[in-house]
Amino acid sequence: MERIDTTGFDRKIKALIDDINEKRQYGDPGLEKRYDQLLKFAREQNNVQAMGMAYYFMAEHNYERFGREGNYEESLSRAIAAGQECRDYVMLTHGYNFLGMDVSFHGHPELAYDYYRTAQKYADELPERPDLLALVMYNTGLVFMDMAEYEEAIRCFDKTIEKIDGDERSPYYNRLRVLARIKSGTSYLMKGDTDKAKEYMETLKNIEREMSEDQLFTYYQAPAFWIFEMTLAHALKDMDQCDILIPQFIRSLKKKPVKTEAVGDVLNVMFYMLDGGYEDFVAGAMEVMKPRVDATNILNFRMIYARLAVYYYRKIGDGEKALAAAADYFDIAELHRKESEKAYAYFIKLQAELDKAREENERLEKKAITDELTQISNRFHFNEVSEKLFNEAWKKKKPFGVEILDVDNFKRYNDGFGHQVGDLCLKTLAGCLDDIMKEDPEHVFVARYGGDEFVAVYMGLSDEQVMDKARLIRQRVTTADIETGDETEPITHISISQGIRNCVPPDGSRMWDYMFTADHALYSIKQKTKGEICLLNYIPDTEK
Repeated sequence: MERIDTTGFDRKIKALIDDINEKRQYGDPGLEKRYDQLLKFAREQNNVQAMGMAYYFMAEHNYERFGREGNYEESLSRAIAAGQECRDYVMLTHGYNFLGMDVSFHGHPELAYDYYRTAQKYADELPERPDLLALVMYNTGLVFMDMAEYEEAIRCFDKTIEKIDGDERSPYYNRLRVLARIKSGTSYLMKGDTDKAKEYMETLKNIEREMSEDQLFTYYQAPAFWIFEMTLAHALKDMDQCDILIPQFIRSLKKKPVKTEAVGDVLNVMFYMLDGGYEDFVAGAMEVMKPRVDATNILNFRMIYARLAVYYYRKIGDGEKALAAAADYFDIAELHRKESEKAYAYFIKLQAELDKAREENERLEKKAITDELTQISNRFHFNEVSEKLFNEAWKKKKPFGVEILDVDNFKRYNDGFGHQVGDLCLKTLAGCLDDIMKEDPEHVFVARYGGDEFVAVYMGLSDEQVMDKARLIRQRVTTADIETGDETEPITHISISQGIRNCVPPDGSRMWDYMFTADHALYSIKQKTKGEICLLNYIPDTEK
């Protein structure tokens, strides 16, 4: 994960995260203690977002040091659960991307694709961070490459390029704009389209001229670029260039340890080199890669290496060693099969846990914004939504309307028939309002404001359309039967009074101005008569 934005955090937590950001760049050995300290501070302050960060850091730390043996999944699961609770979409994108990378390394492309799809969903919620979507799309493209679905891979890499090219401030800028083009060019090669591959190589050469020496070493002396350059030369039948590049590639493997994410690419290109007749160089590369493959402790890489060994020994005619390598391959494949079963079991368990946590969060969120009696939005939610709708109407110069309505003579029902009937009156009115909103959610929002008062917001409707909505509410409410349980009057009906303001918000106006005017309109009805509608600046002959 990139440097964390600490804006809005408590001073103590902010200082600690800033310190962690700094020390992570250099791999400080004391980081583990700082992660524990961050978790402690976050728990003390009940800061869910900071807890999620601490768990994510721990997961990343354990994975880098111990791989799957470090039990990173538990910490990562907690990080994702915290991200869900506080809607930290950056955390959720990174968390699912992390899971996708892990299962991809271990040879489970179907699971990887599912995790990346979830990461993409959260990245889509972050329009201000196109680089995160670019990162996820790049990794998704690698999955399609592994499955030889090159058209889909190219689509993902092109999306990566589209998102990252204009985001120079991103920590992934140079990495993704180079690697996505390398992988897209390589995918075209696998499809047999050397012309498109050459176009990508030319673009990469142009980018190369812009880069510093450190950047050139990082991206253009890395296995991915070597592999693209070698396979392109081989596809173009430029054997002289191959004879230059392949020895250079082998020497580069000996000089610098191959990163985990490149191990699979290096092993797979050796099959290509064997087909080209470069057995001697493959032997040297296999010697270099064997300890690196073992060090990853990733069965998928060991399985690819064992399959490569079988292919190599058959190629040079050493049947005995080919048989021994085949036996190794079988043993590793069995271990990989068992690992796959565990990976799928973890996937199912994780999804069940996260679904449960998400459902609980949704339940709590709904409870926080829902009126307990009527089950429509409460005053808190109304204030939040109406402000957003008002600002939208002001920016787009659309009509905006607010209606305040209440039950006429509510005390008669509440005291005369009892609180249960009073509650039933309120629920009946709320149900009619809710139905109107569900029939036209684009233009209507309703809520209980308090007591027997309810509110409706109208977006983008003319005066006549607003009056039609108000009349429909009145018609449905006044014709609804309400059972009283009283033998002398078993069924009763209620009437409502409605005050409305509707117009394009003038400059300098506020939501409160609409509430005040609508309330004034309602009051004017209550003073004269009841059961009527008053829309300021709209007074039909039948409704004054």
